[in-house]
Amino acid sequence: MRLKSISGIGYSVSDLNKTAAFYEALGFRPGKQNDGVLTVYLNWFWVEFRQGEVEQGGPAIYLSVEGIDDFYAHLGELNIKADGQPVDTTGGRRELVITDPDGYKLVLFEKK
Repeated sequence: MRLKSISGIGYSVSDLNKTAAFYEALGFRPGKQNDGVLTVYLNWFWVEFRQGEVEQGGPAIYLSVEGIDDFYAHLGELNIKADGQPVDTTGGRRELVITDPDGYKLVLFEKK
Protein backbone atom coordinates (compact mmCIF):
# COMPACT_ATOMS: atom_id res chain seq x y z
CA MET A 1 0.00 0.00 0.00
CA ARG A 2 1.23 3.51 -0.82
CA LEU A 3 -0.08 7.01 -0.98
CA LYS A 4 -1.11 7.79 -4.53
CA SER A 5 -1.79 11.55 -4.66
CA ILE A 6 -3.21 14.45 -2.74
CA SER A 7 -6.90 14.84 -3.56
CA GLY A 8 -7.95 17.88 -1.61
CA ILE A 9 -7.55 20.14 1.38
CA GLY A 10 -9.92 21.82 3.82
CA TYR A 11 -10.03 25.24 5.46
CA SER A 12 -12.26 27.21 7.82
CA VAL A 13 -13.52 30.51 6.38
CA SER A 14 -15.51 33.47 7.66
CA ASP A 15 -17.72 34.09 4.59
CA LEU A 16 -18.54 31.25 2.18
CA ASN A 17 -20.01 33.55 -0.47
CA LYS A 18 -16.94 35.80 -0.53
CA THR A 19 -14.70 32.72 -0.67
CA ALA A 20 -16.77 31.20 -3.50
CA ALA A 21 -16.52 34.39 -5.56
CA PHE A 22 -12.74 34.60 -5.03
CA TYR A 23 -11.99 31.01 -6.07
CA GLU A 24 -14.43 31.03 -8.98
CA ALA A 25 -12.80 34.24 -10.29
CA LEU A 26 -9.46 32.38 -10.26
CA GLY A 27 -10.95 29.60 -12.38
CA PHE A 28 -11.94 26.95 -9.84
CA ARG A 29 -15.10 25.02 -10.76
CA PRO A 30 -17.83 25.46 -8.14
CA GLY A 31 -19.17 22.34 -6.46
CA LYS A 32 -21.64 21.87 -3.64
CA GLN A 33 -22.45 24.72 -1.27
CA ASN A 34 -24.81 23.86 1.57
CA ASP A 35 -25.00 23.51 5.35
CA GLY A 36 -21.99 25.81 5.86
CA VAL A 37 -19.73 23.88 3.47
CA LEU A 38 -18.41 24.92 0.05
CA THR A 39 -16.40 22.68 -2.28
CA VAL A 40 -14.52 23.95 -5.35
CA TYR A 41 -12.47 21.98 -7.88
CA LEU A 42 -9.47 22.48 -10.14
CA ASN A 43 -9.24 19.44 -12.41
CA TRP A 44 -9.67 16.54 -9.95
CA PHE A 45 -8.30 18.42 -6.89
CA TRP A 46 -10.86 19.71 -4.40
CA VAL A 47 -10.77 22.37 -1.71
CA GLU A 48 -13.45 22.27 0.96
CA PHE A 49 -14.28 25.38 2.97
CA ARG A 50 -16.31 25.29 6.19
CA GLN A 51 -18.01 28.30 7.71
CA GLY A 52 -16.44 28.87 11.13
CA GLU A 53 -13.53 30.25 13.06
CA VAL A 54 -10.62 31.01 10.74
CA GLU A 55 -7.34 29.22 11.49
CA GLN A 56 -4.71 31.74 10.37
CA GLY A 57 -1.45 30.63 8.83
CA GLY A 58 -2.50 27.19 7.59
CA PRO A 59 -0.81 25.43 4.70
CA ALA A 60 -0.52 27.09 1.30
CA ILE A 61 -2.10 25.63 -1.82
CA TYR A 62 0.36 25.34 -4.73
CA LEU A 63 -1.23 25.81 -8.15
CA SER A 64 0.58 25.15 -11.41
CA VAL A 65 0.00 27.95 -13.93
CA GLU A 66 0.88 28.33 -17.59
CA GLY A 67 2.16 31.84 -18.30
CA ILE A 68 2.66 33.12 -14.75
CA ASP A 69 3.46 36.67 -15.87
CA ASP A 70 0.30 36.85 -17.99
CA PHE A 71 -1.69 35.43 -15.08
CA TYR A 72 -0.20 38.10 -12.80
CA ALA A 73 -1.41 40.78 -15.22
CA HIS A 74 -4.84 39.10 -15.37
CA LEU A 75 -5.27 39.31 -11.57
CA GLY A 76 -5.87 43.05 -11.87
CA GLU A 77 -8.82 42.38 -14.16
CA LEU A 78 -10.20 40.06 -11.45
CA ASN A 79 -9.70 42.72 -8.75
CA ILE A 80 -7.33 40.37 -6.93
CA LYS A 81 -4.15 41.88 -5.53
CA ALA A 82 -1.01 39.76 -5.48
CA ASP A 83 1.31 39.78 -2.46
CA GLY A 84 4.13 40.84 -4.79
CA GLN A 85 5.38 40.27 -8.30
CA PRO A 86 6.36 36.89 -9.74
CA VAL A 87 9.83 35.81 -8.59
CA ASP A 88 12.29 33.14 -9.71
CA THR A 89 13.12 30.55 -7.05
CA THR A 90 16.27 28.52 -6.61
CA GLY A 91 14.12 25.41 -7.14
CA GLY A 92 13.61 26.25 -10.81
CA ARG A 93 10.14 27.76 -10.56
CA ARG A 94 8.67 31.19 -11.04
CA GLU A 95 6.21 31.87 -8.21
CA LEU A 96 3.54 34.37 -7.32
CA VAL A 97 1.72 34.50 -3.98
CA ILE A 98 -1.85 35.69 -3.49
CA THR A 99 -3.95 35.67 -0.33
CA ASP A 100 -7.59 34.66 -0.20
CA PRO A 101 -10.22 36.62 1.78
CA ASP A 102 -9.40 34.72 5.01
CA GLY A 103 -5.63 35.11 4.84
CA TYR A 104 -4.75 31.72 3.32
CA LYS A 105 -1.86 31.71 0.84
CA LEU A 106 -2.05 30.42 -2.71
CA VAL A 107 1.29 29.98 -4.44
CA LEU A 108 0.92 30.09 -8.21
CA PHE A 109 3.95 28.67 -9.99
CA GLU A 110 5.37 27.85 -13.39
CA LYS A 111 8.35 25.58 -13.98
CA LYS A 112 11.15 27.33 -15.87
